[in-house]
Amino acid sequence: MVTLDNQHIFDCESNSISTDRGIKGKNKPKAEAFFQTLYDDLERR
Repeated sequence: MVTLDNQHIFDCESNSISTDRGIKGKNKPKAEAFFQTLYDDLERR
């Protein structure tokens, strides 16, 4: 999740945050919601 205020990059292979620059943690809720939506969609298929 990248915005002007923050870069929150999750590394799926290591299952950890690889980058959290700018205002720390600002995009974490958005990134978590995106992943949850993605997993929910994949589960339905």
